[in-house]
Amino acid sequence: MYQVYMSTSNDPFKWELVAVTTKSRLDVDSLQPGTFYWFAVSAVGAAGASSKSDPAQAMAA
Repeated sequence: MYQVYMSTSNDPFKWELVAVTTKSRLDVDSLQPGTFYWFAVSAVGAAGASSKSDPAQAMAA
């Protein structure tokens, strides 16, 4: 399982949990066009959650 986090700020990151999924692909709705977003993922298993991945930046279309 994966926890997907999103932030609209990178200094500092203000992470918000936006989804918990088992899929390798996720569509996030209600994004503002032309706005930059940062995403990070953590894996969740029997031992608990991993630390967040390095952030990936994307601009909403």
